[in-house]
Amino acid sequence: MNQSSSGKTRFTLYQGAILGALNVILLIILYKANNLFNSGWSSLSWLVYFGFIPWSTIRLRDKFLSGYINYGSSFRYGVKISLLSGIIIGFFYYLVLKVFDPGLVKTLVVEMEETYLTMGFSEKMVEEMSSTIDMVVNPWFLMFTGILGSLIYGIIVPLITSFFTMRKGDPFQEAMKSVN
Repeated sequence: MNQSSSGKTRFTLYQGAILGALNVILLIILYKANNLFNSGWSSLSWLVYFGFIPWSTIRLRDKFLSGYINYGSSFRYGVKISLLSGIIIGFFYYLVLKVFDPGLVKTLVVEMEETYLTMGFSEKMVEEMSSTIDMVVNPWFLMFTGILGSLIYGIIVPLITSFFTMRKGDPFQEAMKSVN
């Protein structure tokens, strides 16, 4: 691995950590406001992704790629930093539900059961679904869904933003590099 590749890898890891930290800060604010799971405020994470991924991709392009990046590379970079962010987010969910607030799991189960009852499900049906509900609010499952959710953001956002961050080089100059 050469110096530039090593620096680019470090940059990617660092940017993924920053994206994860920004999302965790948003989640902490939502947690403190008791809106961690049942809130439209969590859609603010779209703003975080749409703001950070293009900005970070442009920095990568200008710092390591001589100002040029194609669509595929831009897309892959966005997915990579989102996946790294998702690991941090998943770990945050695990810590909240397993270490900092284990009682939140029981609260989530009760809220889900109440939601199903208000949707018209019978009490018998809700009782039969209790094992599924317990699985959904399991800290390990929420850790996995945090990673998966971030990966989904990391596919959708770069699909759109890579059109704006890509910059193609001069094909003549690229061909002449191989001649020299």
